Amino acid sequence: QSCHPLALAAFGRAGPFWMAALPSRLLASVRVTRTTVVGGFCPSLPADALQKVQQLAQTREADGLKLRGHVLNFTTPAVRDIGGASLCIRLEEPSAECGYPGAPEARHVALREGGYLLALRGADEGNFLPAIAGVPFRQGLDRTGRSRVGLAECMVLARPLGEEGQEDEGRVTFLHEPALQGWLPLGTTLDVVVLARVSDFLLSFNAGTWLRIRISEIANACGRWLATISPDGVDVLPLQSSLQLAGLELSKEVEPPPSDASELWHFWGGGGNTGMSGQVTLLDTAETLQEEETIPFQFSHKDIKLEVNQRRAARPGVQGDITGDLVWPTAVAFSRYLCDVPLVAGCRVLDLSAGTGLVGLVAHRLGAQSVTLTDVPRVMPLLARNAALASVPDVAKVNGVAPVVPPMPNVQVRSLFWGEAEAKKFLEQHGPFDLILCCEVVYQLPQQVWEALQQTLRQLLVPGGRVVFAYQHRDGAEVTDAVFFQTLEQAANLRFDQEES
Repeated sequence: QSCHPLALAAFGRAGPFWMAALPSRLLASVRVTRTTVVGGFCPSLPADALQKVQQLAQTREADGLKLRGHVLNFTTPAVRDIGGASLCIRLEEPSAECGYPGAPEARHVALREGGYLLALRGADEGNFLPAIAGVPFRQGLDRTGRSRVGLAECMVLARPLGEEGQEDEGRVTFLHEPALQGWLPLGTTLDVVVLARVSDFLLSFNAGTWLRIRISEIANACGRWLATISPDGVDVLPLQSSLQLAGLELSKEVEPPPSDASELWHFWGGGGNTGMSGQVTLLDTAETLQEEETIPFQFSHKDIKLEVNQRRAARPGVQGDITGDLVWPTAVAFSRYLCDVPLVAGCRVLDLSAGTGLVGLVAHRLGAQSVTLTDVPRVMPLLARNAALASVPDVAKVNGVAPVVPPMPNVQVRSLFWGEAEAKKFLEQHGPFDLILCCEVVYQLPQQVWEALQQTLRQLLVPGGRVVFAYQHRDGAEVTDAVFFQTLEQAANLRFDQEES
């Protein structure tokens, strides 16, 4: 950008990585009965979906891509009409309680509208269970007068179909409401991992037949996507064991499914978008609509299109450093540069002080083998949110054609302070990197800070690797920052390669 002078400097230097399984523990159990298929409405997944979802969610959690949520209420009237059971949750960023000291209060996370496959569990407890979810438009209020921002209505698919002994070869359908309320009581904080976006259409005000069709289509799309996923070299657990690890105790009792009350309405001529209970918004306890504290930023260059969220520059009552909360012009220019110059394909990439994560996520889209996004704990909730959403496979059909399913992403989010000791510890856990991206990391830094940055680069770059700096000349800072670049080659064992403006 001509109005923002930018220097891109590249330096070159003349391990194995693994992921351990997270342990699960047995929880106080909630009773779950089996059920049978009666009529046409029975959204379901294969029984092995529980183990696949647990593995996928565990991997993304270990990569720092987990969100939080709160249970707001249970089965809406329209879902109850068709014999279903659901819970409504509000999605939030991870916060200080997730291991990010100094992080701000959790903020709502608005997914793009459509149908999703989620993994849910009580906060830090037990195994995840699969859930299909409908996400509405974020504008306006829901029927109970709540803001729609961050809402998702979910059906947890973990109730076996069929008699005892048949469940492992069969399918699972939605948990009935008593089990839902026992497993995730009202107001519960829960862990949420977004696994895939599978449909563009909205549940919106659909009811009756149309609602059954939409829910079934989301479940079927999730099943098709999971069929492309192979369990990663672990023993297959019996369904009963998977449920126990999630805190559910499978009963031998087989109950008939709830009746579909909407059929009576349709028989007497009711419309497809009405339903027995209607969808009228109840405004007695309506919230005041608040302006969202995050705003989307759209990056588009050549074939790369990406959205990240940034904080609003002015937040009433909030003071302090917000440099990591915004997309700066240099990050945009650097991202375009990466799109134009073949640097990242096949590399293990580290994005230092990633901020919103734009640069590193662009590198991921450009074919990096893996991308690790790092920053200080205060910035981590926004960074984790952007990485979690940007790395979700979108397999929704376009014009009736399903896209080619991409491989599962390899994006990690980690907290990292600069310095030799911290870098050595980070190296032991994550191995060295082929390419380190440094976007606007140098700006009038005290000597002890930029020396810590040099030590970090020295520790984490693989022999023969490359460091690329994106640096904007402004405010005379190039004079004060010159010492950093003059001493960088010797301090970090690097060799200056090239500079572009």
